[in-house]
Amino acid sequence: MRVFVSPLGFHEDVVLKLLTEYRAGSGDRLFIVTCGLVGGVKSAYESLRAMCIRQGFPEPELIELDCSDVYGSLKILSEKIGGVDADEYILEIGAGMRIAGYMALFTLIKHGRRFEIHYRSEGTGLTLTIPWDYLDLLLHGLRESEYRVLKLIVENPGITVKELAMMLERKEKSIRNIVSQLKGRGLVEKKGPREKLYPTKMAEALV
Repeated sequence: MRVFVSPLGFHEDVVLKLLTEYRAGSGDRLFIVTCGLVGGVKSAYESLRAMCIRQGFPEPELIELDCSDVYGSLKILSEKIGGVDADEYILEIGAGMRIAGYMALFTLIKHGRRFEIHYRSEGTGLTLTIPWDYLDLLLHGLRESEYRVLKLIVENPGITVKELAMMLERKEKSIRNIVSQLKGRGLVEKKGPREKLYPTKMAEALV
């Protein structure tokens, strides 16, 4: 089961496009976070609910917050979302009031959930996704030995394990194990018969 979390503004399009992109089904869950269901937001929610039922998407579960009460809102979100055990969480931050999205983000971090951030601009249609692998690295970091190896690879693209071992005065086997871990986390790529090492874009953003 996946859990989708999204604020809601005056238009339901961003949420519907998110559900379509991820091929959400009735077995998933959708939490809509608002700072009050009034005016255009109420109309958008009613339209979203009708479309979800019609298209077989998960029926939205509404969480209304008093966004002027930050800690009270975080407590409500913790009770509503934090207790749900899911394989994956997808947080949309491109819709509705940003503060509602930020509080949902804090809640997922607090409960140690595995999530990715999705952003779709309501105005331009620009879409971005920040995967969990990168968020996990930001939240928990690398071990010192991993970071030292990765920094050298970023600074010296095309370097080999042997060269790394010489620079760090470590055994090649130890460096090879560290490189293997970095590669498994999507930070390093090997190229060519000599298995030269290159940083990924995620690694360059991290170091």
